[in-house]
Amino acid sequence: WALETVDGASAYASAPLPALDSPGVALILGNEVTGVDQSVLEHVEHVVEIPTHGTKNSMNVACAATVVIFDVLRRWGVGVS
Repeated sequence: WALETVDGASAYASAPLPALDSPGVALILGNEVTGVDQSVLEHVEHVVEIPTHGTKNSMNVACAATVVIFDVLRRWGVGVS
């Protein structure tokens, strides 16, 4: 996965996850100014975003990572009750 706000990105909560017993999932994060490079986005299985409302469409990268990683673990049923 790459976490980036671009046309065609899926909401993180509805993007398909690999099975828990698969080799895993990588989350690629860009910085708050330039994001994830297009050459990287071309090689990921899914580009996901955190839906936002209003005119702002960016979020601190540490906060964004926390939101998405928590949801992946929750959906896998790992360490979250």
